[in-house]
Amino acid sequence: MTAHATAALGAIAREAGLDPHEAPEKSLQTLFSERLMVP
Repeated sequence: MTAHATAALGAIAREAGLDPHEAPEKSLQTLFSERLMVP
């Protein structure tokens, strides 16, 4: 994963109230995918 994508996932995780350093990457990817599907 690129540094930019990692930073984007971290920002989304923080916005969602998650600790990006504690949340599993798979959960971040799921959250990111859900965000992309929101109209």
